[in-house]
Amino acid sequence: MEGSGPIISHTYFNPSLDKWVLQTNLLSKRRAPPAHFKASH
Repeated sequence: MEGSGPIISHTYFNPSLDKWVLQTNLLSKRRAPPAHFKASH
């Protein structure tokens, strides 16, 4: 069940900001288009 688990965070290097950025799955889900929701529904 996607979205029902704990908040998973990960860091990635942003070359434009020249620093490591902490991103959570909530942010990445908000940025990404809900294509799988449209497909399943």
